[in-house]
Amino acid sequence: MRIVKALLTSSAPQDKTVMFFDANDLGLNKKIILNCHRLLTILTFGMRFDDIYSQLKAATPQIKKTSSFVGFDGTIDYISRAVDKRYGRSEDYTPIKTIADFGGRITAAAGKSTNIELFCRQTKIGGNAAIMASALVAAGVKTTLVADLGTPKIHPIFQTLAKKATLKSLGAPTETHAVEFDDGKIMLGYTVNHEAITFESIKKAFGGEKKLKVILNSAKLISLVNWTMTPGMTEIYEKIPRLLKKDLNRMVFFDLADPQKRSPDELKKALLFISKFSAVRQSVLGLNLKEAQQVAAALSLSIVSGDEADLPLVAKNIREKLNLSCVVIHAVAVAASSSATGEYKIVAPYVQHRKVTTGAGDHFNAGFALGLMLGVSPDAALALGVTFAGFYINTGISPKYSDALAMVRRGW
Repeated sequence: MRIVKALLTSSAPQDKTVMFFDANDLGLNKKIILNCHRLLTILTFGMRFDDIYSQLKAATPQIKKTSSFVGFDGTIDYISRAVDKRYGRSEDYTPIKTIADFGGRITAAAGKSTNIELFCRQTKIGGNAAIMASALVAAGVKTTLVADLGTPKIHPIFQTLAKKATLKSLGAPTETHAVEFDDGKIMLGYTVNHEAITFESIKKAFGGEKKLKVILNSAKLISLVNWTMTPGMTEIYEKIPRLLKKDLNRMVFFDLADPQKRSPDELKKALLFISKFSAVRQSVLGLNLKEAQQVAAALSLSIVSGDEADLPLVAKNIREKLNLSCVVIHAVAVAASSSATGEYKIVAPYVQHRKVTTGAGDHFNAGFALGLMLGVSPDAALALGVTFAGFYINTGISPKYSDALAMVRRGW
């Protein structure tokens, strides 16, 4: 009972890229907590891993029929820890453990100055679009990625992806320093290069509007992500629908990417254009808890609490207000969705080791969108989303579809 209570009441950051339970955080035996986590998943959410596994397994042949168009941000991510005390070279240091501790270090320097070392643990593909595209490619989805990936040639960090997907570059990539802590992360980004992302530059990358129209209409999934960091995205939202033939068997997926720095009026305008996609495509909006709160405020909906039990109702309210096909919200330990068939909720998997957290939200988006493309049930799509995220956090790599199946089959 103590373990179940700890699972139910454990605290963690409200960050979309951290979707897991960590036994180290709870101070519990890992084998015991894993078994209790599986039991809790079944008792609390009515989830039967065998049912969901059967659906996902049966859908495997359909993957070769899927295709995606993903845009438009490409970033070089430097995954770092902030150093608290250094004892020697390289990794001989202790990190600043929490964001509060990091904030305290900065606050203490007010009126003076300070030096905080960042130790880079990994340099990797970044950007919501590029990471989501990588996850889709790993799962076997034929993918076109359009983003700021390098000029005049594709940057070397994207070359491995270029061998497996069609890449179109809109300019030089941006850079982000992702400083990870035990309770979340701080993203410090240089985003000026995203100003090159415009509707005109996208058309130019494909050799004109007619060719762009063909590509868009051939994709089973169109994913338009990172509105917040892309100044030209609202115009893109406005203009793309006129290029789309009505086909409600195809989907457009949106991820705002923490709109805190944008004004409520800007956000409301973007959401209005997002809602207009419903006339020509299934329209799916992906949010984390913080983003759901911001969207609800912009739409003058009731205040969203931090209680994860409320997520299905929050998703429903936003979906109905914007007339969308689906709204999915992923928090720390739970993910929930609302569609015409109802509301669904699932617990996130237990993750034994955190290899990386930056990009896990994009992996959730890829898994969930793939589930919808494959036509599995909403709870199975949620399961695929949290499985993609959990696998990535645990290993630092994007799962193959077979990896995700294996993870679901063993009950996470």
